[in-house]
Amino acid sequence: MSSHTNVNDSSNPTAGSLNQRNRALRRQESMLLIEPMPAIHRTINVKQQNITQEHVKPTLGVPLEKVERHKDLWFEDGDVIIWAEDQDASLLFRVHRRVLKESEAEPFCTVVNCDYPNPETSGEMFLNGVWVLKYHEQDPIDIVLVLKWMYERPSISKRSTIPFIALKTYLERSDECFSPPMRRCALEYLWNMLPTSLNYHQRVPTLVGDCYSENPLLFYKPYVLLTLIFLSAQHQLVAILPLLYYYIAQWPVDWITDGVPAAYMEWNNPSPDDSRFPLPRKHIIIVLAGRERLIHMRETKVFNFMDDFTSNGTTLDIPTQGCDGAKRQETGETCFEWLMRVWFFMSRFRFIARPSALEIMNMGQWAELKGNCCEACANRVMVHMLEGRDDVWKALPSAFGYHNWDFVVERQKCVEKDFEAEIC
Repeated sequence: MSSHTNVNDSSNPTAGSLNQRNRALRRQESMLLIEPMPAIHRTINVKQQNITQEHVKPTLGVPLEKVERHKDLWFEDGDVIIWAEDQDASLLFRVHRRVLKESEAEPFCTVVNCDYPNPETSGEMFLNGVWVLKYHEQDPIDIVLVLKWMYERPSISKRSTIPFIALKTYLERSDECFSPPMRRCALEYLWNMLPTSLNYHQRVPTLVGDCYSENPLLFYKPYVLLTLIFLSAQHQLVAILPLLYYYIAQWPVDWITDGVPAAYMEWNNPSPDDSRFPLPRKHIIIVLAGRERLIHMRETKVFNFMDDFTSNGTTLDIPTQGCDGAKRQETGETCFEWLMRVWFFMSRFRFIARPSALEIMNMGQWAELKGNCCEACANRVMVHMLEGRDDVWKALPSAFGYHNWDFVVERQKCVEKDFEAEIC
């Protein structure tokens, strides 16, 4: 982020050394493929401008006195004005130096820690006696989100929902501005979306409200997952990768190999554009290999309940203790006959041979199971599938080339420890 004090300026020795060490740390992360963000970066930003677009109007070249002021981030008692301008828009924010300082974000901290300049002798810009800091080539929408974070400090502990562009901006700006609090805020929401615990995966709702897909076969929107792939490489997000790969593995195979069609990258109306947004090659190979492993795990750990019934040597008429083996009035079949017919049906229509290994049955299917089997057989199927899902979760990292969950969690802790050490 450029500013009055440029953190990327080689004349600033502290900022320069931080940048060099940060880049070196990224290069050392051999597990992640560092690739530049493609055009999807700008596409997503444009699509999400609706959350603040009403405040942003193209005013490049307009005198300072006539630049529009943000209605929510203009405080009459503010002691510094931020002027954000790029080729498309220009916007003023009047804020408090103490809030900028508390954010621990460069270059804000560097600026607010210095003495307040004299309007008559410093040569700095002032507007109505208030110091103006101009940020060139900065998207005002990003500045809006960063400043709103500084004032509101959203937190999962408050159960606050944020848009995906805010999460993305917090993560990017925390890295550029060397702000551990902002990064920790972004990671809170990321771990909520892609946790490393099965309990959290099952129970905690995602607080990034606009990331869900309307397609019943996809959980998260494709552009969200594709963006997170690039962000994971750029910001060393090791711990989200197993579950992130899992959701990408649910895509149609041609999306994985050839790219997501442009129509599915749009916010609202489908696009007539036939272009595609591809995954980097390294991730294609990882996802395809993991996809086959997920299918195998779903077949052999979750939906192999018939093997469980026949492996203990019991008779086919009485497949489990507590079952009377009688034909049920609802179906005219014994529990075993009905379960076998259902299993063959699911196999024939490839319901089992899917990569969604963490999914078992929906509520309607569970009700059907309980209505057509005795309580003992229904409970046995349920217990078998739940235990199988637990086994799938434990094996999920290894499906995509990582050892286990402890490995990725410890790896992420090292990344965060190094990040905060660099700032100190």
